[in-house]
Amino acid sequence: MLKGLAFAGHIRWQFNTPHLGLFLICRKAFAFSKTKTLHHNLYHFASSKDSKIKDVCKAYHQDFILVINDLRSLLSNFDLLKSSLSNSISELQSVACPLLSSLDAFVKTQNFLKNLNLAINSACIYVKLMEVYSRTNHHFTNDNFYMVLKWVDTIEIKYLDKMAISTLKKMLGKNIAKIQSYIERKVNKEFRDWLVDIWVVTHNLGQLVIGQASSTRQREEDLRIKQCQVRNRVDSA
Repeated sequence: MLKGLAFAGHIRWQFNTPHLGLFLICRKAFAFSKTKTLHHNLYHFASSKDSKIKDVCKAYHQDFILVINDLRSLLSNFDLLKSSLSNSISELQSVACPLLSSLDAFVKTQNFLKNLNLAINSACIYVKLMEVYSRTNHHFTNDNFYMVLKWVDTIEIKYLDKMAISTLKKMLGKNIAKIQSYIERKVNKEFRDWLVDIWVVTHNLGQLVIGQASSTRQREEDLRIKQCQVRNRVDSA
């Protein structure tokens, strides 16, 4: 009897000490062969904790209900916000579509004006270039190479880099190179011919001078012979 009371008190002490595990309690109960006492104490312990468990569950249930209500209110506010955003987006689209159309038309007009200005500037450049090219061709036909080179330099400096059409730019560059090469060969040939003419004239002048000097010496020799003959006749008389 005393052992049973001691065990029951020990069991109550064990249940009131949360740092001990259930395994240790069960082990002592089986060691003392007091399983009924263990069952009775476990039932008593569960009964004593039942009200606390109910209070905790009730408190958690009330908190859960409050959270659910808050979520429902948040969901309702979200639906209102979603509807408001949808209306705002619709209004924004109705306002933005005409603006975007106007902006697109403005951009197209700007691009058209830009291309038109570029075409007008290119046309002006090509008109001036054709005028210069015509003058160059005129001087080239008349073999006025100085003016040809002058106008070619003008084309290279003022117009060649401003040309937008690369094919025409390459063709003009090749023609300029051909003109410069032709003038160089032509001038070199004329210079060589001029040197040859100078040599021929110099040679002829030299021959003429030599002939004149020879004739002068011959006349002087004939004059000297005649003077000697006259002296001889005077002396004989």
